[in-house]
Amino acid sequence: MKVLATGATGKFAGLVVPALVSHGIDVRAVVHDPGKKHIPLERGAGETVDADLRDPASLRAALDGADGVFLITPAFAPDATDSKPSQPVPVPPDDLSRKLTVARPDHDPSLPHLGLVGDTYTILVTGEQTAGKYTLIDMHVPPGGGPPPHRHDFEEMFTVLDGEILVTFRGQMVVARAGETINVPANAPHAFTNAADTPSRLLCMCAPSGQEEFFLLVGEPVASRTEAPPPLDAGAQAAFIAKSRALAPEYNTELLPPPGAK
Repeated sequence: MKVLATGATGKFAGLVVPALVSHGIDVRAVVHDPGKKHIPLERGAGETVDADLRDPASLRAALDGADGVFLITPAFAPDATDSKPSQPVPVPPDDLSRKLTVARPDHDPSLPHLGLVGDTYTILVTGEQTAGKYTLIDMHVPPGGGPPPHRHDFEEMFTVLDGEILVTFRGQMVVARAGETINVPANAPHAFTNAADTPSRLLCMCAPSGQEEFFLLVGEPVASRTEAPPPLDAGAQAAFIAKSRALAPEYNTELLPPPGAK
């Protein structure tokens, strides 16, 4: 039995073609790129053929002598298959509705400074300004500061400008010092603290944006980039924790118990 297999150089075909061959089926593989003909042959296909699924004559020629067809998705949209070379996508025209963003955290009174968990976070660039691609936050972290364990579905990158932080990532600890950058993959549990005796300053980028909206809802406005938030009494602390836990899922964030907690 001979079967015509489309999309034969794609990742899924790496499973399908050997499986067909193992059942005694002779595979004729559709390959558009001459430089990729070796891929289905190495997977066990008996031959290759160049066919355009949108051209009836080309398709009839490819089917000649075949007993059936195995459509390996996304072969229903030939332009989207891994086996067909993609055409370069032109750069879109300039969107004149978008403006240049300049953030001066020590001088611009319009920038929000927010007190959270003893730190002060200044939102430099919002998702509204980046079309949702990322947000950039200036973090002033005093000794002992830093967020508790948590995780979220977006990438988070820290560049240490001054001082250092102790990062806990999946239970492992690493120190990031001035001039160093750490990227936390989406969904990974992590936390950081300033274990030194001097303040630290970080640039935090979250991609895509949204984290700044969460901070605006739970943070306490303060006057400057380095001003500490007012201390919270037991009642205010409980209210902050309850509000954070209630809002976190809306921003794809999960607050985790501290290490050793049951």
